Order: sequence, then C-alpha cells, then structure tokens
Amino acid sequence: MEQIKVVGEGKPAGEPEEPMTDVTTVTTGDVRITARDPARDAAQRILGRLWIDRVPVRLASDDPTLWGLPAGAARCWPAAPGSTRALLPRIAEATDRVKTAGLTDVVLVGRGAPAMAAKVVARHAKAPLIVLDGLDPAPTLRLGADPDRLRRTVVVVAGEDVAATSQAGLIRRLFRDIGLDQDDAAERFVVAADVIAGESNAAESAWEWRRITPHGGDVLETAGFVTPYSGVFGALSPYALLPVALAGVNISDVLDQATAVLPSLTRPENNPGLVLGAILAGSARAGRNKVIIGGFGSRYDGLDEWAGRLLTGATGAPRTGARFAGGMVPVVQLGGLPLAPSAELFLVALDGRPHQDDATVTGSLGAQFVVWEYAAAVAAYLMGADPFAPRPPLTDTVERTMAPLFRDRDVDGFVEHDSKIDAFGRSSGLAAGTDSVAQVLDRLLDALPGDGHLAILAYLDPDPFVGQGRTVRRLAGALGARAGRPVTVCWDPDPPVQGAADERGVYLVLTGKVMDDYRVLDEGDRLSRLQLAQALATTSRLRELGRPVARLHLHHRWTGIAQLLDAAHQGGRA
Repeated sequence: MEQIKVVGEGKPAGEPEEPMTDVTTVTTGDVRITARDPARDAAQRILGRLWIDRVPVRLASDDPTLWGLPAGAARCWPAAPGSTRALLPRIAEATDRVKTAGLTDVVLVGRGAPAMAAKVVARHAKAPLIVLDGLDPAPTLRLGADPDRLRRTVVVVAGEDVAATSQAGLIRRLFRDIGLDQDDAAERFVVAADVIAGESNAAESAWEWRRITPHGGDVLETAGFVTPYSGVFGALSPYALLPVALAGVNISDVLDQATAVLPSLTRPENNPGLVLGAILAGSARAGRNKVIIGGFGSRYDGLDEWAGRLLTGATGAPRTGARFAGGMVPVVQLGGLPLAPSAELFLVALDGRPHQDDATVTGSLGAQFVVWEYAAAVAAYLMGADPFAPRPPLTDTVERTMAPLFRDRDVDGFVEHDSKIDAFGRSSGLAAGTDSVAQVLDRLLDALPGDGHLAILAYLDPDPFVGQGRTVRRLAGALGARAGRPVTVCWDPDPPVQGAADERGVYLVLTGKVMDDYRVLDEGDRLSRLQLAQALATTSRLRELGRPVARLHLHHRWTGIAQLLDAAHQGGRA
C-alpha cells in the first residue's frame, strides 16, 4: 500500500529534525496536495484499493471497463492535453486568420466543462473572451448594445445542440443589425469541430451546421482525436483552448504546465491526482460527503466553480450494480456565511492553509486542471459513479418538451399578488396551506434534514452586475445563515440523471419572465422557451425522485429577486 509521506518543518540549528504528524504533503513539480486528519486517514484507508484494482494503470491506458463500459468505447478521458498539443498548428492558423481580419474579441458559444475551463483561463490572462454557456438570452442580447465591439468580434461555436444553434442564430441577427451581410457575418464564425477536423472553409459551414448529438455521447472523433464538446472532462481539450487562443492567450504555456505533471499520475508515490481523489472519495465514503471548495485564496478566478461542477458531474450518477453509490455535494465557498468543517463537511482550499484546512491544492493552472480531472475520475471509481452516464439531450422540439409540463403546472401553485411571484410546490407539500413566498421559504428550510443541503437551481441571467447573479448569491447566503446548512447555486442545470442514493437535497427552482430592452424574437425567444422547458423538466424529475422541490416564477426578475431576498430575511428562523 502506498503511504502518504509526512513532511517535517525545519528546526532551529542544533535540534534534531522531527516529522510532523498533523499534516501530510505530496509534491510534484509545482503541484502540492496537503491533508490533515481525518481527511488524511480517510484517504490512507483506500489508497491500497486503488493499486489492487490497478486504477492508475487503467486510467493511463484509457480503459473504459473502469466504468463498466465495453472495451474500446470512445470517451474523453481526464488529464489529456495531448490532443490539443497535436492540433496547435491548426489553432495557430485559425488565430492568424482572425488577427488578419482585425477581430480582437471572442465570444464562445458552448456548454459543459470546456466552456467553464475556457472562462477560467481567459479571466486569469485578462483576455477579451465572453462565454455564452447558458440558456438565458439576455447575455447574448447585450452584445448588441456595443456595436463597435461587435464589429471586432469573432464567434467560436463549440456546441452542437439546439441551445448553441439558437445562440449562434441570435448573434447572426445582431451582426445583421449592425450592417453586416450574410457573407460578412459568416466570416465572423469559427466552428470548433471544423478547425479540429482541418476543414479549410470552416466559416462558410457555420450556418449549415444543425447536427444534434446526444449529450450522453459527448465526444467527437475527428482527425484521429477523441475530443468533447460538453460533458464532465475536457478542460484541456481543443474546445476549451481554441477560443482562448483566438483571444490572444499563449495556450502552449497551459499545455506545458499540464504535461509536466502527467508522469506523476502513473507512479505509486507522490501521485497528486491519486491522493486528491482518495481524499475526496475516502471522506465521502466515511460520511463526509459535502466538500467545501474554498477559492477565496486562489490565484485563478473561477477555478473553484469549475472544480465544483467537475465533481458534481463525475460523481452524480451511480454505476449499475456498484457496491457503493453515494453522491458528493460540492459547495463552492463564494463568501457569505463561512462553513466550518463538521461531521459531514470537509474543506478543500485552493492555495489554502495546510495546517488549518482539511486539504489544500496548489499549482499552476494547467497542472491543476490535470490533477483535478484525474482526482475526479478516481473519486468516481471509488464512489461507484459513472462520469460518462448519458444525460438527456436538449431537445430540438421545445414545444413538444413543454406541452405535457405546462398542462398540469397551474394546478400545483398559487400567485402571491403583492409580489407577482408564482409559487409551485403543493404536490410536494412545500406550498400546501401557504399563501406567501416567505412561507414557502420557511417550508423549504423546515424540510432540510440535519445532514442535508439546499440547492438553488437558477434559470435566470447569471451576470453579477446587470443580471440576477449577485442577488441570487445573496439569497443563498441569507438562507444558509438561517438554516445553518450548506446552500449551493447552479445556473441552468440539466435534469438529474438518476440521483445519488444518499442524496439529501432540498431544491428551490427559480425561473422568470425574460425582460430585456431588445426585443426577444426568433432564436432569442426560442432560448427563453428552452430555458423554461429545462427548468420544468428538472422540477418534474426531482419530484419523481421524491426530493422536496418548490419552483418560484418571477413576473419581473429584478423586482422579484429583491422581494425574495427580503422574504429570506423573514420567517421563523433567526
């Protein structure tokens, strides 16, 4: 069994060196993982299992049988920068074309892990990249408010579902509104799949592309490479790094950082990915299944949110017949009420304090992408989860999706006339006998078990300044302070696949009428209807799983969310 080495601190001259017993450190290059008891002991207990099952070797050889898949199944594997490095000449050629055309700003249209990772890289490099990874039309429509910037913008299309096509179609309309004809507009689009495949006339195919690929098969095999456009992994894929390269970032540096840590992932000692995965899964299997990801000290803005989404996707779907099928609940600590480690909470801090935090992760950005993806795969294996479980696709027929959900939605709610907020949740008991939104929030908090959490699923505009992002976070902080329990926030989430066996969540789904000065027509209206359809499908699925869930629909988003915040400060809990 691998033993995690304990690193001692220096003593004054003349005194013998003694190992410390309160913290363990694993270091490889610029990556450092630390762990304190009980997280260290939990990891130590299961590290031997990983070597008995040959998990590092099987991960290194992309063995799909780790997840119960048939041998030879093609998937996007974690910690895989090689495919992007092989495509650097094509990416450089696309970058030169964009620069020659005088296009300096980049908009990425895509969802999933690649889009979130691209956002982190661009923020750190202060690159001019806007990521449209949600279903709300407002962020896209705001592009039209700055015609000068729009004229120097290139759009990277990295998704192939109806949301991406609708977003791209909406931007096409904005281009038309500033005077670009169809040919000029087409030159502003780069289809990522075409660049990867080596298509020389990628821009002209932008409007012909309407393929709908099931989300569960979230890979594309082009030019001998297996690369994702969505899904759990893919932070170092071409779909993540092509748009940031077009925005002026030297992605070779990120790839070099990632490549430097790869050899350590196959060895028995000082393997940071293996140890971090064992810390995560070992703690969860010991009953501490809620991991607080503290990014307040991190050098990389947004890395904590990316890591939280990564762990949710990797561990959320149980494998058929798995002996252990517990879920992991990542809580991204973005301010508000601090969450102290407890019987079921443990803290992983990015660039944290080794002698105070349960575990810490430090390293360059590319190296952390590799280590976190590898650790998520290890944790998924140990927790009996399938990171490649099929997800329901965003259907191309929005009306067909919404029709059966709309038929019975009105019988399940009431309208609080003073606030113009529709509340739905009587079928789960959360709105029964209530006549105000404040009472619904009280019921939600009362439904929280002692070891549970409240999940806010927001189908709104996530922008923290001109949207509802900041106020929703404040709402989460207010409810967390009242409940004394973790509160998570997720934007435009997909319906849950199956739900973890030990899941203890209570859910608040927030939807709202689209409000924008620019008329919401065509693809924008399609996006708003798709967003509501997704929210209704998620609510329905949670009810099928027996989870307490209430949905609040805001007639006016800004007024409604402010009234919700006021209601969150009221009620029976001080």
